[in-house]
Amino acid sequence: MSNNETKQSLKSAAKNAKEQKIVNARIENIKLDRKNMLTKKSSFTVKEAYNSARTNLLFLKKDKGCQRLAFTSCYPSEGKTINCVNMAISLSQNNKKVLLVDCDMRRPRIRHMFDVPASPGLSEHLAGIEETPMIREAKDYPNLSLLTAGKRPPNPAELLSSDAMIEMLDKLSSEYDYILLDTPPVNVVTDAAVLKRAVHGYLMVVRAGMTQHDEVTAALAKLEQLEANVLGFILNDAFTQGGSRYGRYGRYSRYARYRKYSNYSETGDGKYGYRYGGYRYGYGYGTGYGYGGGYGEYK
Repeated sequence: MSNNETKQSLKSAAKNAKEQKIVNARIENIKLDRKNMLTKKSSFTVKEAYNSARTNLLFLKKDKGCQRLAFTSCYPSEGKTINCVNMAISLSQNNKKVLLVDCDMRRPRIRHMFDVPASPGLSEHLAGIEETPMIREAKDYPNLSLLTAGKRPPNPAELLSSDAMIEMLDKLSSEYDYILLDTPPVNVVTDAAVLKRAVHGYLMVVRAGMTQHDEVTAALAKLEQLEANVLGFILNDAFTQGGSRYGRYGRYSRYARYRKYSNYSETGDGKYGYRYGGYRYGYGYGTGYGYGGGYGEYK
């Protein structure tokens, strides 16, 4: 074997090893996602945390009819998908009919969490390939239905901002009490922001010890520019490892200056927004399976 052939062989082996590492990371993240989904076996603390957040959502509902809410974050790894999924489960356990829609067509994860086919899904319907959206029932979760992202299209933002998206949600709203949409991070791509016409409001997931104040400011500025309705924050990973509440995350008190969001709920700690009492999501989002460079593929 020549030197060039040896070099090519080593490069190929390194590439294969890297790809296998990514696949392994994706498999582990899928396992962790499923492990942290809300079930009957979840701890009392976890259940009560989501019950509290669910109560806040129920009080926010001022009008009759279906409430359509978009879950987003500033950047990846802040826990938006697991919070969106678990809030959908929690609402369904309260005898609410819930539809969970995966609007993250670039890095869909809901299909993995519920172990359902990827397509046909949202992208096929919005592109006109499927006349009606393929709604699937969530196994082991009565009252909860799923609409997966479908195959990854070259134009996610265009599809999500289309009239077809609004028409679909308008039709489905007659069948559900809540429609929760998992959307990409606001500071990465425009996909979440373009849904402004289709939803009643946004819930912003921020992660204690990770999300920076200027990142939240930038995300809110993008949404405010479109006159989007920001309903509140979900402060994820809210407890320090020692178990004390918030601890060194005192900088989050600066969120209180967004008092114009009058329907934020105030916790006993003087913070504004929703608080999931100590359910820690410290399990490596974004490693191989997360967003990575995927959002750079479709500009």
